[in-house]
Amino acid sequence: VIDVLAGTWSGSPAQSFTYRYVTGSGRDRTTHRLHVVTMALPVFLPTLTLTPEGAGAKLAKLAGGQDLSFESDEFNRAWRVECEMEKFAYDVITPRLMERLPWSDAAGVSIRIDGTDVLSWSNGEQSLEALAPRLELLAAVRDAVPGFVWRDNGYDPGNG
Repeated sequence: VIDVLAGTWSGSPAQSFTYRYVTGSGRDRTTHRLHVVTMALPVFLPTLTLTPEGAGAKLAKLAGGQDLSFESDEFNRAWRVECEMEKFAYDVITPRLMERLPWSDAAGVSIRIDGTDVLSWSNGEQSLEALAPRLELLAAVRDAVPGFVWRDNGYDPGNG
């Protein structure tokens, strides 16, 4: 992890950084870089992952990877959804969130609710130009979680 930036956005602690990792060895060695942005959540939530549909997602599905389906064919064509607790996924991915995700700030971005964070990542180095839009995207995902989901997980958004 390099180039770490930390602060507060929309009332929540947030971070942005470049995550580098290496695969292969010798002549087949490749360094990968991801721009990761995280935002703290007020309570632990189950893991829910949304990845843009593409060659990798299609290959994962062909190999038996999970992809939950929703009432919107457009959403289903654009996103692969994985969640061990399917009810949680269906509760969180509301029509309002499905309408929000096609915005340009979510293009090519993977999103995950993971414990006490919501995070996103995309290929490449950290980009300061992408930071504010990415934080707005994470705040939109956080704010789209219905009140009953927060309460079911031990947090009352009316008192928090």
